[in-house]
Amino acid sequence: MSAVLALVATNAVASTKSPASLVPSSIRSSGVLTDGINVGYPPFEYDSASSTVIGSDIDIANALAKVLNLKLQLKNTGFTAIIPGIISGRYD
Repeated sequence: MSAVLALVATNAVASTKSPASLVPSSIRSSGVLTDGINVGYPPFEYDSASSTVIGSDIDIANALAKVLNLKLQLKNTGFTAIIPGIISGRYD
């Protein structure tokens, strides 16, 4: 998600296109924004009493996915695996 957010934000400043049109075609064609998260860091991301992942990071990711017309997919992983996952394309 970090890479997509940076790409869209950077291009949106100099563009008259909609944010959704700036999403890389591989992500746009899948219709899914994959976010690597590490549940267990309130208030950013944590399990609620109903076992739903909630938090400020999740709220931001949901809002971004909505603006980009994508479905959000959360993938819980170890914190140290998030950056390598973004670099390898496992997460957006």
